[in-house]
Amino acid sequence: MQNDLTIERQLDALKMKRGVEVLPQRHTSVRCDVCGDEDVLGICHHCHRYLCSRHIARPYFYQEPSWEFKGLTPDWRKAVHCEDHRHFVFAFRRMIVWPALIAALITGLIFLTHFATLSGFITRLTQDVNTYAVWATWAALSRYQGANQLVYFTALEIARPSLVSALTGLILLAIAGLGEWAYRKHGVPSPEKQGPEPTLIPVLHKRYRVTVEESVQVQFKAKWPDSTFALRPQPGQVQVQVVPGRDAELTARNAFFDKWGGSGTLSSGYVALDMPYGTDLHTGLDQRNVGKQPWNLMMATCGHFPDPEHWNSVISKTYTLGAEVLGNAHGLQEGHRFWVLPVLKPFRAGRTIEILFGFAPPWSAYSWNLRHLTSEVLSPDLFSEDDVAFPVQEVNGRIDRSNMTVRWSNWPLSRKLERWPAMTFVRPVTELRRPLILHFELETDAPLSGLHVGADRLWLPTGNPIPSEHLVEQLHSRITGELEIHPEFFAYTREFVTETLTGAVDQVTFDPASFSAILRQFAERHALTVYSLIQSTPMISPQSNATMKQWDVWGRYYVEFYPIDMHVILSAEQRSGEPGSQVRFSVTCRVLEDCQVAYLNTMSQQVEERAVTLSQSVRDELVALLQAG
Repeated sequence: MQNDLTIERQLDALKMKRGVEVLPQRHTSVRCDVCGDEDVLGICHHCHRYLCSRHIARPYFYQEPSWEFKGLTPDWRKAVHCEDHRHFVFAFRRMIVWPALIAALITGLIFLTHFATLSGFITRLTQDVNTYAVWATWAALSRYQGANQLVYFTALEIARPSLVSALTGLILLAIAGLGEWAYRKHGVPSPEKQGPEPTLIPVLHKRYRVTVEESVQVQFKAKWPDSTFALRPQPGQVQVQVVPGRDAELTARNAFFDKWGGSGTLSSGYVALDMPYGTDLHTGLDQRNVGKQPWNLMMATCGHFPDPEHWNSVISKTYTLGAEVLGNAHGLQEGHRFWVLPVLKPFRAGRTIEILFGFAPPWSAYSWNLRHLTSEVLSPDLFSEDDVAFPVQEVNGRIDRSNMTVRWSNWPLSRKLERWPAMTFVRPVTELRRPLILHFELETDAPLSGLHVGADRLWLPTGNPIPSEHLVEQLHSRITGELEIHPEFFAYTREFVTETLTGAVDQVTFDPASFSAILRQFAERHALTVYSLIQSTPMISPQSNATMKQWDVWGRYYVEFYPIDMHVILSAEQRSGEPGSQVRFSVTCRVLEDCQVAYLNTMSQQVEERAVTLSQSVRDELVALLQAG
């Protein structure tokens, strides 16, 4: 059993004690090509450069997107461009056509207002005899007196508002027509008119899936003084699959033919493999920018979707995990991000072996599961040629007597693990006649390399990110290995025992409930796990006529991954007629130290000092708690 001190904190403390930095370098191989910002929003669909939100070219207020993807994708207006390949066009409709039409409409309303006034005057002039007589007499006298211009100017003044508004409206309609003609003639920029015809047919899919598989093999030979520990990475694989839908390919090809009059290759977009330092992508290219195109950007293209209603692979790449990903390989398990260690369980006469698994950051943040841990055949003559019984006496896994093996399956390695896989033999393990060999497999739902291929690393053919709700991620990593334990590996285990500290307190109101409260406080203050509590049968002393009770408590505390076992014996004596009890107790701590491993041996002094201070602290607090009642 283990307390709340997690393996991550244990290993961090151990590494910092040795002056080793365990946190990996912050990395990303996907950055804005202009400023280096890690928050990449899109890629230029012409040159395929990564761009952040600040360096994606956007049209000015007098510009608008071209028609290069119009009719091919719904989001054709959002196609991503860099500054070198921006080809926006003058917004003829927004800047000329629509303003001219709106102005013509307003002018038409004005014309109708003035024309109503003019038509009313003409109607009155033709229907009212008196009005007609007055105007006719005035016109005749003016002509008789030679003032013909006055007559013309008066008639023009009456009709001028209507004529001006009508003429203005006609001019505005002509401007709108010319603007629409210019938009249709020049709306597509020169790169599309004069350049080569496109050969990629953009296809939008219903679903996307990214699958990442990584594995590492471990070989640990626990033999003093020639112990060896090795991590061997296997090639990782990343695969991108899509579900286009039944008619997606046919619809895309027909739209492309209608627009460009030809055919081409189906394009599902782009995928950036955000590779960490120390990985080698098997692309046949150097890991550097070729021209301005990123080396780790893959174009998802294919000639045909064999099964449009199911998953179709568009990208499949392999890569190699390097030493930077696994950690340094100097010394036994030293610097690695994974370790496995067999230890003897204290107070079991050297017959119980625990198998400890641990991870350094960033692997310690993952959710690990021990899929299986299996021993090889455990023959009865494992200790002596004359033995006929199965050599394992007790196990917290499953014993398969038909195959003479022990197996642990689906064992979650949580960050607050209370127990480890353990097996107890019929004899001390130092008497083994040959090594123990165990095979194990661990799995997690995260890539060991730190490879990142998420929704922010997949883009549509237009250069925009795919909708995150359409993406399914399947990440899986495995650590498989063989653990070979030689009996001499435990021959150097020694026990350290602190001085037994005693105490006594008189007139204490003491009962099992108060003792349980004391144990809970110890567990909270010292991260102490109580794994054995024995209460003796109450006895009555014939000499003093006093009732005597006794408790025997075993607990465990961890320093790094070293367990300190604490033994507390507490007795309470209550005399007849007295209100309180006299309580006596003793505190002792024990540690089993594995001195055969160099970097574990360096912690021996620290563990011994902690055992001494722990026993003293428990003694002092026990006195204080008893006195407080």
